[in-house]
Amino acid sequence: MSAELAGLEELMRRLEKHRESDIMASDPAHRRDAVNLVHYLALRQGDVRDLQRWGSVALSANLAPNLGVRA
Repeated sequence: MSAELAGLEELMRRLEKHRESDIMASDPAHRRDAVNLVHYLALRQGDVRDLQRWGSVALSANLAPNLGVRA
């Protein structure tokens, strides 16, 4: 799982660097939004179903104690 996350992070960094001129051309008030969009597009380039399942399990495990239920 950590290798998948590292690969995804690397892809996000590469696309951010590749789109740096577009990001910098955006309004400074929306620059973080532009970076977020680039990261989203990187995420959509691959099959992230395994990461989604892992995220759902982690979220359930973290919320369960607060909700008084067992995951």
